[in-house]
Amino acid sequence: MKIRGISRTVSLAILVIAASFIGADVVSAEGPELPAELSHIRFEGGNGTSLEQAVVVLNAESTKEGVAAENLWIKWKYKGSKKVEQQLSSVEDRHYDVVTIEVSSGARVDLWFDITEFFGKW
Repeated sequence: MKIRGISRTVSLAILVIAASFIGADVVSAEGPELPAELSHIRFEGGNGTSLEQAVVVLNAESTKEGVAAENLWIKWKYKGSKKVEQQLSSVEDRHYDVVTIEVSSGARVDLWFDITEFFGKW
């Protein structure tokens, strides 16, 4: 029994190490630490890699706050990346920011943020 437990621990450690090499630009945690003026903002939803997995930005009181929170989420999740482009997309009754970033490997990634809650708030 003890060997099986050790084996699981070693397997888990190997997976964690492998994941850190595979997704070196991606940080795994609960969410970014927001400055006091944005601390009321919350993120829900998915990992942002598609419309279906959009990151939902909640409680932003304005577009300025919402976009600032998006930028902090990107810096938290994709350390060392740079923003290349940002576009607005509307699907049915929802509004999205689609942010294209370039990660350290040079690859480009589109990130989807559901901005419906703060869309048009100035």
